[in-house]
Amino acid sequence: MTCDLLLLSAVAAGEDKATAAQMILPKGNALLQAYQKDTAKTVEQGDKILGIFAFADSLNPTSTSGFLMAATQVVMGQPLLTRAQANKSCEDSRRMNDMLISAQQLIQKHGRDFAAAAPGVMQGAMQMQTYADQYVKAFCKPAAPSRR
Repeated sequence: MTCDLLLLSAVAAGEDKATAAQMILPKGNALLQAYQKDTAKTVEQGDKILGIFAFADSLNPTSTSGFLMAATQVVMGQPLLTRAQANKSCEDSRRMNDMLISAQQLIQKHGRDFAAAAPGVMQGAMQMQTYADQYVKAFCKPAAPSRR
């Protein structure tokens, strides 16, 4: 059984959700730090890390879990945009657009507690948002008008 499954089982048995969430966040943060340094980032790696933070946030929503989700979404931007461009993917373009909007909202909500990091993360999200918007326009064709 993995650590996450053990924690989930413990919570289901009545253990404190806040304690379980606090145990998960350092694991996710270590993975995020490594992911940021990885020159061969993949979307799948980012999804795994985002899932860890989302799980912690579902147990006990905090500024830390919210901000770390935002940071992960921004770091995932480059591999997702690269994949969207390579595949001319509307799905990846829309996903990145939605993630960057979410990241900006999370930074606005939780950034006060991370005053040193929040401006840089927000700037990264806003810069990538420009590309995401362009890719959505380029790769997502508008629906054909209905003919009556």
